[in-house]
Amino acid sequence: MKITPFQHSQILGYALFGFGIFQAFGVVNLLWTTWGTLQSLGQFFVPTVLSAIIICLASLFAGHMIWQREYDPKTPGLIFVLCAIGAVPLGTILSAYVLLYLFVFNKEEADESD
Repeated sequence: MKITPFQHSQILGYALFGFGIFQAFGVVNLLWTTWGTLQSLGQFFVPTVLSAIIICLASLFAGHMIWQREYDPKTPGLIFVLCAIGAVPLGTILSAYVLLYLFVFNKEEADESD
């Protein structure tokens, strides 16, 4: 049983949506648990929250572009990869799958349509 490029785009789109929502809950949890102790995190608080928000937005945007399949998903996909590759382990796994989709599965679909 071979998965078609269309099915890959659906699976990857839903996975990126889920990861984006997971990151959003992580930001809310971080803010909720550390709100009273912002001084304890000090200078690491703002970069931590901003990076999680950027990963969340990049994930939702790339997931939408890959899932919709109306536009070329390479730019939002690569933006997601650059933002999320360091979010070990899920971000790294999804980044590898996005790269695989963009440069292997999406290319196969373009070859099949010619």
